[in-house]
Amino acid sequence: MVYNYIDFIVNQIRNIFKKPEVLLLTEAFKKLSEEKQELILKVCIEEFAKNGYDHTSTDVLTSKAGISKGILFHYFKSKKNLYLYIVKTITELLVKIMLEEAEKVTSQDFFERIKAMTIIKQKLAILYPKESELIVKTFINPPVKLQKEINEIYIEILSFSQGIYDKYLFSYMKESRLKLGVSKERAIEFSMILLEGYSNKIMLNYKGKEMDLINNTEPIFKELDEYIEIIKYGIYK
Repeated sequence: MVYNYIDFIVNQIRNIFKKPEVLLLTEAFKKLSEEKQELILKVCIEEFAKNGYDHTSTDVLTSKAGISKGILFHYFKSKKNLYLYIVKTITELLVKIMLEEAEKVTSQDFFERIKAMTIIKQKLAILYPKESELIVKTFINPPVKLQKEINEIYIEILSFSQGIYDKYLFSYMKESRLKLGVSKERAIEFSMILLEGYSNKIMLNYKGKEMDLINNTEPIFKELDEYIEIIKYGIYK
């Protein structure tokens, strides 16, 4: 079944964060109302995304969340555990949504699937801006005090993310159509680098104007099609 694969990946993420010295969500926090849990997480995501791990004050977190510092540490034991739980929650959320959307893509064409996956990624960044910002910052430039844990987590995520790309993208590339001298690995690398650059360009151009991107996607899709054509005729016969 479709969702068995999604559940499998989500469980892999959960297992990564449940290793010794990383994090287990306390029973006390799970007993809070869903509304209170969401408020605490929302405040933490916003503050960590804005200020980073080192410069985020637990006094500010507790003040905005409407709880005492003692209660916060009762739930998570430490600022480190809190941060890792936030990273776990966001990673699980974004990956799950991405896979659910990827399952809806019906095209068998490699380039149409790249286009669809690029659009999914853009939508996630728009709909979850703070979450996306925090995840990118965490894995690209992890907090010094958490560098070892974050790097280990990142390596494990990369280890199974290849399978995700193979399932939803790379398995659809027709090797028989590649130009002479162009390997599948190079073709994939070229495609992903170009589209990653395009995604970054869009997010930079529309920073602070995200709703414009949501309300008028036609110019973006047109430009994306042009990028797809460049890739297609760069690697295919």
